[in-house]
Amino acid sequence: MRGVRGYHIPAVLFSAIVLVLGPVSMASAAEQYTINCIAGFAKSTQVTSFFIKDFMTSVQKAADEKYPGQLKMVFKGGPELVPINEQIVAIEKGMVDLMYTSPGFYASKMPELDLMNITTMKPWEEKAVGMNDYLDKLHNEKVNAHYLVRNGIGRGHQFGLIKPVEKLEDFKGMGIRGNPTTVQIVKALGANPVQVAPADVYTALERGVVQAHITPPIMLRTLGLVKVTKYLLFPQFFDSPNVLIVNLNTWKKLPKHLQDLLTEEADKHSRNMVAYNADLEKNELEFFKSQGMKFIDLPKPEADKFMKLANDTLTQVVMEKAPNEGKKILEYLQKKP
Repeated sequence: MRGVRGYHIPAVLFSAIVLVLGPVSMASAAEQYTINCIAGFAKSTQVTSFFIKDFMTSVQKAADEKYPGQLKMVFKGGPELVPINEQIVAIEKGMVDLMYTSPGFYASKMPELDLMNITTMKPWEEKAVGMNDYLDKLHNEKVNAHYLVRNGIGRGHQFGLIKPVEKLEDFKGMGIRGNPTTVQIVKALGANPVQVAPADVYTALERGVVQAHITPPIMLRTLGLVKVTKYLLFPQFFDSPNVLIVNLNTWKKLPKHLQDLLTEEADKHSRNMVAYNADLEKNELEFFKSQGMKFIDLPKPEADKFMKLANDTLTQVVMEKAPNEGKKILEYLQKKP
């Protein structure tokens, strides 16, 4: 079986995933529905913890109050249970019902979703201009899923460095650890993208194998990178368009009142996540300062130049892979909510 990004899922592993996740429990005689959930991030991360606490718990509470015994939310695990690159297959095949993840983890199937990184709208504003309906259509067709919501974590990517920079020219020749979404931006800066596993970034920075990394600031402490990150560069760029998607067959089998409940709670969760991360980032930045980290603000002409470079580079990459879908998403991003 072929997974995303060219990965093959052996039949034995496929069967093991089914055994671990268990069969989807839908529409029994007692009209009980079990929603098995997974995340693209470990349970210990702040974002997954908040997803469980704020979304799953709230859904369960609302269901128990309004429709006792009809819905059960179960968190199965994260990458330790199903590897990141295979999670989208679990959703497609119905081995799991609901997934909280980054679209970047299934960009090989839906490269157009990378454009969501340049959104300046909040999740509810995207819904107001009709973007959610379009993204739902694409998910239906490409990954057999219902697009529930972008949970709007509202955090920017940011350069963490072991040496200061004053202008974009200073990036030339620098080794930078990023991710598939930012690799072309690193190249456009004249720097060298370096592939380093998340667990090895600290050592790579400490040894000078890389001189910078691109990481949302609220993830620095989780990834253990505070001590080795000497400088944090502003401005931030891109949002992190994490999403909640549901297996389409599961979604269609749910009665409308449970669909509505999940939709309403997802909308609330997206707003709560924006507020949560704003407070978290503020507190984290203060903590970084207390640890001796220095903040660098690029001069406005350099900052404007960089933001244009980042957005244009990402747009070009997407338009080469998915021109029709990319054009449509750009049209939505330019609408006023």
